[in-house]
Amino acid sequence: VDASVTTTDAAGNSASSSDTESYSVAGSPSVLVNIVDSALNVADTSSQVTFTFTEAPVGFTASDITAANGTVSALAATADPLVFTATFTASSPFTGTGSVSVTPGSYSNAAGNPGSGNTDTVGIDTAPPAPTITLDANITADDILNIAEAGQSIPVTGVVGGDAKVGDTVTLTVNGNTFTGLVTAGGVFSINVPGADLAADADKTVDASVTTTDAAGNSASSS
Repeated sequence: VDASVTTTDAAGNSASSSDTESYSVAGSPSVLVNIVDSALNVADTSSQVTFTFTEAPVGFTASDITAANGTVSALAATADPLVFTATFTASSPFTGTGSVSVTPGSYSNAAGNPGSGNTDTVGIDTAPPAPTITLDANITADDILNIAEAGQSIPVTGVVGGDAKVGDTVTLTVNGNTFTGLVTAGGVFSINVPGADLAADADKTVDASVTTTDAAGNSASSS
């Protein structure tokens, strides 16, 4: 502010004096919310969240934060007065989008001006796949292993379902040995097992399992 005064005395002499005074204008603070992990799955269900303010916030507490499809905990200040951290934990089982938000007007700056809000989102897949596997009813045509077949390789067949897919690995255990093969089109598999192992297996039982991994990196097995 620039100010001046002018005066005139009885003899008609005039003179002026002036002064200046500076001041600042307080704006509105803002915040940037950042969920650090790019995605969450069964193996990694939580992520650090950072809250970075343009000015040191006044009155910022956990009650100013909302979360969708998850929870926020452990809000803490850092050595930087502009930065706070917390932990976002995804709901489980859930597939979709989670978010963390700061409510507008829930905090202020030192001048008392309310701050703006902000939101960040993260993709969540905490629902593991659910594969199934079924061996065909007969190991051989009549489900009896004869002497000739015991000297051959016997194709053990079956089908997978649920979330199992082409290219998944099927593992057979016979006589303490493992034999593997891939799921092919139509969800079927055929794995050659030595007849000698089938003949020597103590309980005459084939154990089969399939493991699948979904697009989010979640793995599950069925037997």
